Amino acid sequence: MHPLKRLSYRSEVSSLAGTLGLRRVLRSCYYYWARPSGGVLVLELNGVSGRFHVRNYRELRILEAVEIGERNVLELLIQFLRPGDVLYDVGANIGIYSILLAKAAGKIIAFEPEGQSFRHLQQNLELNGVRNVHCIQKALGEESGQAQLFVRDGVTCPRLAEPPPGSEKGRVTSESVAIEKGDQLVASEGLPLPRAVKIDVEGHEHAVLQGLRHTLANPVCKLVCCEIHPHLLALNATAESIHELLTSLGFSRILKMERERDENFFFVAHKDESAS
Repeated sequence: MHPLKRLSYRSEVSSLAGTLGLRRVLRSCYYYWARPSGGVLVLELNGVSGRFHVRNYRELRILEAVEIGERNVLELLIQFLRPGDVLYDVGANIGIYSILLAKAAGKIIAFEPEGQSFRHLQQNLELNGVRNVHCIQKALGEESGQAQLFVRDGVTCPRLAEPPPGSEKGRVTSESVAIEKGDQLVASEGLPLPRAVKIDVEGHEHAVLQGLRHTLANPVCKLVCCEIHPHLLALNATAESIHELLTSLGFSRILKMERERDENFFFVAHKDESAS
């Protein structure tokens, strides 16, 4: 990655920009400097490549994140999946994982509740000619219902936890989204059981895992890759409680994979492949 791009991810640079009131201006300048020619960025990992529209600053940063902190996780999943495998992509966003992993597995079930991200996910699938991804415009949770999805300044990733008053600067917008208990949705839609599940839901991790308990405990499911957002977790959830929950579901080996660019990290949870 270009040194200036890597520098832009340093927390002290972001803090200084915020202090000086330059964050919005610098984001705009960065986007126009770093956006790919033709508006399409190509990612390649382990011989698997995908093409992605880049329409705004948020999408550019999401795609760049693969280079800073997520490449090793994606490579692990590509190596783990076999032709014919099913993977659930919970929090699919614009489809980076779905598209790259669709070329390594038999079928991807992509869950993405936000309207804009869902549309862009579908457009990226079309751009890549990928046909083995089934998209569902719903969030997964512990119980079914409706909830508000929040985005700050149009640049943060959507999340179900509303920022506390005064905790973040910038305009916060929201949209109503449907939430489904994962196990109920699997049953009602007749979804195939996954061999692997990837979860990236901006602090809603514990609720997603709880709602998918029976699916994850099934012997067919061998791996869960869950991004943990410590500063966004609900009050009743901690990284430790998520670790304990994964253990209770039969995952005997749980690795912690750090990210370079922030305090978030991944739990990569494996079951014994010999277990029936």
